Amino acid sequence: MWVFLLKSTACLAIFMAFYKLLLENEPMHGFKRVYLIGALLLSLVIPSIVFVEYIEVAPPVVQVENLETPPQQMVVATADEPADLDGTYILAFVYLLGLSVLLFRFSKNLRRIVIDIRNNPKLRVHSLVKVLLPNGTVPHTFFNYIFLNKRKFESSEIPEEVLLHEAAHAKQKHSLDILFVELAQILFWFNPLVYVLKNWIKLNHEFLADQAVIKSGTPTHQYQNTLLAFASSTNPKDNQSSLANAINYSSIKKRFTVMKKSTSQKSVILRSFAALPLIAMLILGFSEQVTLPKEPAPLQITQNGATDGELERYDKLARKYNAQPVEKRLIPLKDLKVLETLYRKMSESQKENARPFPECHLQKTVQEIEIGVNKNGLLLIDAQLLEVDELPEYLKQLNTPKTYEEREKKLRVLITADAKAPQEVLEKIDAIVSEFGAAMVNIIEHKAYPQQASLTPKEFKEYNKLAGKYNAMIAKGKNLRIRQSDVERMQYLYEGMDAEQRKNAEPFPELPEPPAPPVPPTPPEEAIELEEDMDFTIAIDEKAVADIVEHQEIYDAVGSVPVHKIIVSTKNKDHVIELSPSTKAAIKKKILVMAPPLTAEEATEIAEDIEYSITIDEKAVEELIEAKEIYDEVQVVEHIDRPHGEAVVVRKSFTVKPVSPPQPKSPVEHVREMAQKNALFYYKGKKISSKKAIEILEKSKSVNIDSRSTKGKRPVVKLSTEPIEIDD
Repeated sequence: MWVFLLKSTACLAIFMAFYKLLLENEPMHGFKRVYLIGALLLSLVIPSIVFVEYIEVAPPVVQVENLETPPQQMVVATADEPADLDGTYILAFVYLLGLSVLLFRFSKNLRRIVIDIRNNPKLRVHSLVKVLLPNGTVPHTFFNYIFLNKRKFESSEIPEEVLLHEAAHAKQKHSLDILFVELAQILFWFNPLVYVLKNWIKLNHEFLADQAVIKSGTPTHQYQNTLLAFASSTNPKDNQSSLANAINYSSIKKRFTVMKKSTSQKSVILRSFAALPLIAMLILGFSEQVTLPKEPAPLQITQNGATDGELERYDKLARKYNAQPVEKRLIPLKDLKVLETLYRKMSESQKENARPFPECHLQKTVQEIEIGVNKNGLLLIDAQLLEVDELPEYLKQLNTPKTYEEREKKLRVLITADAKAPQEVLEKIDAIVSEFGAAMVNIIEHKAYPQQASLTPKEFKEYNKLAGKYNAMIAKGKNLRIRQSDVERMQYLYEGMDAEQRKNAEPFPELPEPPAPPVPPTPPEEAIELEEDMDFTIAIDEKAVADIVEHQEIYDAVGSVPVHKIIVSTKNKDHVIELSPSTKAAIKKKILVMAPPLTAEEATEIAEDIEYSITIDEKAVEELIEAKEIYDEVQVVEHIDRPHGEAVVVRKSFTVKPVSPPQPKSPVEHVREMAQKNALFYYKGKKISSKKAIEILEKSKSVNIDSRSTKGKRPVVKLSTEPIEIDD
């Protein structure tokens, strides 16, 4: 620190000497202002500059002594630390004391200026503010504020040249220089050169203000006379702060000398550039030069091969994955990176003795992914057990189609779940797969993880009962009525048997094809005549239709449909002929067609000559089932009793039109209906709200919809601008 202060003081002294000899009396006041401030800054910066030179140092010669020689005891002399530090503490105390005094004085002067500005009337003229003080004061300036005696200003006793002088101080921001040098004086209060420099800076400010007044058009001799006259009538110390710029009357003689002096442009340039060699010499003379040895290059220690622990870890992983067939080998990315890193570290000899690197089979593009879910919510994919949160990262590792759009067209995902699999896990899997992109996602329950390799005795008994029942019916050759649910159950149980159970089980029934509709007889001539005038409508028992729609069993005999009334329509009106219970029992298989206005007795007589049967063909019933119009109107009950009296309704030449299918719902109506059912909505694989789905459909008419409902689960509705593939 002492060296720095000495160097800084020496630099400042040289700068000030140069100024005193070559610049002070020259009328180049703008350059002198920059020079004086720069001299103070450079005197602090130059001693802080350090030039570092790096040299190469020869490595020391190390002599290896005989290890058997006993070590010599070395005595290291330690320098006694100075015990007396009182001098340093005293100097620090004195410095802080002086710093505190000057800082207090600075704060006091600044506070005094602020109070004068707040408590006295002010007059703004353009960017300048004139503060009118009640007591006698010398005109002085602080930034844009010019402090004047109120009485003298109002009576116009202050000359105009003095006001121009103070305005020059304000416009040229001389207060900034004063604040800077005041702070330097507080920090280096012990350096007398700073006080001298401060006075020089203030004097140069007076030169600048005088120059501005003369340039405004005021004659030099008139301005000089004004200064002398005004100086004799005021006290220079009245209300003047050290922070303000005021007319310095003690230096009037020097100011008059500088006003009269003129310097050529060539001299100004030479004197200005003369400062550059001075700065260069001071940098060379007072900066610090340090010589340091070059740091040796870091010693690179190349290990010859992997460590025993690394070899053991590689052997463990390589043995694990080499045991898997190459075609089915799938190494997680984390383990693959470990294997590659360890294998590269091995030496050639270590590689020869180590297990072969488990190469991965070149994967084909995955078009189908099978995911199993057990009752604990764990996922099984390609013999790997995963948590549901690990599924997104695992899907990224698979060699699936690259883009979301390609996966949405080609990738199929089959999810098989245990009956007790957590519902929230299944929903999360479906959301992850949908976000990843898939053309089809099928969720099948109760088949992912069979609880045993074969059927339980209860299930085996159930299969034998069903198969025996239908085998007996086939053996008797009577008409079959086989429920589709029974067929699916038998197939599921049969597939779950082991070889021993299949050997001892009932043979799987050879079920016949669904019966074809009966060939209708040729209508009599009387019926043909009636056809020209009448249309026939047959009302079908609602319970029977509901039964067909509910079960949709392809093995049902479609022709067996009960009839409870006949409606005969003519051009004028409709005639409804209700069948009594006794009549229904009498005509179990045939219905007499009666033409109006016949009574029941007349119809009985005609029935002896006209036998006419009407049936609804199989296709018409299928259309009824597909349309489900009647099913929507009929409340489906848990159990439907078959009517005792059934009549075969045979369609001949009369036309019985199937019920027209309902008008399809608009996509927006369908989405609103699914929203009421608490459905999940996805758009391009991302989960959205029902409100957002409705907005998408209302904005675009070319959005495809895939709506799926699974019993016991929330429906899923997927929207896409791409075509949606649906499996049969």
